[in-house]
Amino acid sequence: MCERSSAGWQEVSRTLPKVYATSVAAQGELILVGTQDGIYRSGDQGHSWQPANSGLTHRHIRWLSIHPQDAQRIFAGSEPAGIFASFDGGLTWQPRPEVFELRDRNRWYLPYSPEAGCVRGFAFLEEYGYAAVEVGGLLISKDFGNSWQPAPGNQSPDESLHADVHSIAVHPYSPNLIAAPTGGGFYLSADGGLTWRNRYRGSYCRAVWWDPIDKEHMIAKIVCAGGLVDIRPHGKYIEDVSRMVDFIEHATEIAGVDHIGIGSDLGGTSAVSRGFGKEANFRAIAMEMLKRGRGEDTADKV
Repeated sequence: MCERSSAGWQEVSRTLPKVYATSVAAQGELILVGTQDGIYRSGDQGHSWQPANSGLTHRHIRWLSIHPQDAQRIFAGSEPAGIFASFDGGLTWQPRPEVFELRDRNRWYLPYSPEAGCVRGFAFLEEYGYAAVEVGGLLISKDFGNSWQPAPGNQSPDESLHADVHSIAVHPYSPNLIAAPTGGGFYLSADGGLTWRNRYRGSYCRAVWWDPIDKEHMIAKIVCAGGLVDIRPHGKYIEDVSRMVDFIEHATEIAGVDHIGIGSDLGGTSAVSRGFGKEANFRAIAMEMLKRGRGEDTADKV
């Protein structure tokens, strides 16, 4: 546990030893921690903990979210893909069976795991709820998370959302304004997920923070806070070392070299890109940058 003072963040205590946390949600005295084997709950700001797995049929938790308008209403996303809802502050959980049916019918999957997809993000505003599914698209709820269905934009032939959705954000003042970082670009919807516009086609996006005051300030705020743009090999979009450096130079122009990083993706997707070998070949990337006239300092920072 950490507290913030004028001197910055200070560690004041440690809890849940030997527990690998995959997600955390907190509001007031209530803290919930998701793990690969269930959920832990604290009602006293982390001083004591109890397992809270009643009704949880999938125990690998990828995301937890407390509804901003009702702290008793909490949602857990799992691997394999599932949504579990709690209406008593995380004491017990109820599966949303329609999500299981959608998962099996549409054959959701994960490129790095044998499991059938995962729910790895939620966003809520009033009665609207959104859930990010990797790899399965976007789910939407219009009844405070009681029931879920695919967002219409998942099936739109011309303005569809990439199925590899990594996270989801809704603007604090408009439930129709949605941002979706995906494995195929950064998407925006202005009509509640009916249609989508890919702002950065071919990029690999993980997360977004939205400025509650100015809806145009999103990625730039992450960079200002010290974030990184993660660029990694991918056979479909970044097919060789030269193409990867194209992406690096483009991102450098936008965010600056101090905010660019290389994801080696040791899970193996780099193997389908030419010039990398089994794992990302960092030397080849550096040599290509030097060949294009970039300085050694720039290559070192990347």
